[in-house]
Amino acid sequence: MSYPIVETSATGLSADNLSTTVTVGLPTGTVTGNLLVAFIASDGAVTITPPSGWTEIVQGNSDTYCSGGAFYRTAGASEPATYDFTVSAAEGIAGGIVRISNAHATTPINA
Repeated sequence: MSYPIVETSATGLSADNLSTTVTVGLPTGTVTGNLLVAFIASDGAVTITPPSGWTEIVQGNSDTYCSGGAFYRTAGASEPATYDFTVSAAEGIAGGIVRISNAHATTPINA
């Protein structure tokens, strides 16, 4: 039996203190079938929108002070070098993506 293994990660930070987009790189070594899990955080109450092809796991905010979300996708044969996650208002934003091998093919997230 194979167990899921966190292999590598990549991070991103908004270009300036206030932005509506954070760009996160594709973790090195990503191959078809790897599970990609993104975590995005903002220092304001915002709605986070993932790029096309990502599925929301959870998202929430604490009134005006912070927001966070987790999203996933299974890597395909051709992945972009970066992903842009957006938020509904200009805030400080940070994010990261972890690459996981050996995840369950049909139900990688049990949320």
